[in-house]
Amino acid sequence: MPLLPHLPAQARLVGVDREEAFLELAREGTDPLRSTFVVGTAENLPFEDASFDLVTCQLVMIHLADPMRALAEMRRVLRGLLVEAGLDEVMTYTNDRAIPIHPPYERADTKVAIDQERAWYLQGVSVLCGSQADNLRFYEAGEGTRDDFDREWAAVERWMTAVQEGIARGDYHSARGFVMYLVSGRNT
Repeated sequence: MPLLPHLPAQARLVGVDREEAFLELAREGTDPLRSTFVVGTAENLPFEDASFDLVTCQLVMIHLADPMRALAEMRRVLRGLLVEAGLDEVMTYTNDRAIPIHPPYERADTKVAIDQERAWYLQGVSVLCGSQADNLRFYEAGEGTRDDFDREWAAVERWMTAVQEGIARGDYHSARGFVMYLVSGRNT
């Protein structure tokens, strides 16, 4: 988890996913004294009210039947709003480009997306985060180590391989996670 090294020493990270396999990937290389991973859903978080100082989600909202319920849950477990945490100029940004991939993969845009992703896969490029070289450059710029990066990138490669295998079997489904939300705040 690249986030954890950038948090204060007393900070703890809690990850949630409905799939145990993704939680296992997340556990790799994390400090078990500072991180916990639990099975759960964004629409029904398994935590008490006001349990967290910061809540974030990555590549989740597009996959949810009820994203407003997930946002309400995130707010419920948050101790205060970002503004209450001393941040101002809180902004939200979105990108709404999405190409769904669902069997039998007959739509023209789906075929193009699959062909492009296969070409990128063969070149070692992730549809979610780009090339290994670019990611390494950003990782090292953030003072990450090569060993940590290699472990993280191995997880990306396992995910890319699992996607390709699922497409080959004809059982891979995705809304292609291109709808992303970024919330930022500045402490002035």
